Amino acid sequence: MIKAIFFDIDGTLTDLKTRRMRPSTIEALNRLKEKGIYTFISSGRPVRLMIQESEVFQDVHFDGYVLLNGQYCTDENFKAFYKKPIKKEAIKKIIQVSKDKEYALRFFEDEYIYLNKEKKDEFIYIDMPIIDPRRALEKDTYQISGSIPEEDDSLYTKENEDIRIVRWAKGRADIIPFDGGKANGIQETIRHYGFHREEIMAFGDGENDIEMLEYAHIGIAMGNGHPNLLKIADEVCENLEEDGLYKALLRHKMI
Repeated sequence: MIKAIFFDIDGTLTDLKTRRMRPSTIEALNRLKEKGIYTFISSGRPVRLMIQESEVFQDVHFDGYVLLNGQYCTDENFKAFYKKPIKKEAIKKIIQVSKDKEYALRFFEDEYIYLNKEKKDEFIYIDMPIIDPRRALEKDTYQISGSIPEEDDSLYTKENEDIRIVRWAKGRADIIPFDGGKANGIQETIRHYGFHREEIMAFGDGENDIEMLEYAHIGIAMGNGHPNLLKIADEVCENLEEDGLYKALLRHKMI
């Protein structure tokens, strides 16, 4: 019996263009709550961005959040119960590679976010100051993100076994602890709430959702999802624009 469901945001709960939820998605989430099923967000976003986007989710309620790709997990009030920062020695190597390649990166602390250099980016939704990245050698940093070509992944991971790279869109890289990730964050979350792996379902659409869908008892990929995700999903539902999430929950008699 499914008791909790984890949802990615972009391309799953919200449209990438409008950044809004479809009416059917709102209805589905509210009907899940009425049936006593716990709902969680599982995203690469930080707390600060989730709070800023409160208007987008004002018509629904979530019981908790797996944020920064699993490195920062909170309850419904954004009170953290699990944190997994990147090791400082690994960050030192990341800073050096980015300096050599002149890449602009975003550094994510618990609620504070900054850039190492000026960069225009359609995926930067909030104002970020430009700060010396060596700040990350003093402060806990949970994720480092940027527009890094896939062919350059090895520049970061070579001789840096404490980190790995996950991707949620073409050319968009998130650097996280090697033993972190959404599956790890979900594992910590269900432990905190008292659920078992056999009692959870997950929905996603990006490559960074692969381990989440593999970990869940039932992993469902949106029809508009990345080809690599579609290959490993337990099932593939209709596209977001075709109310796929709502229809999948109906088929599973969850709503």
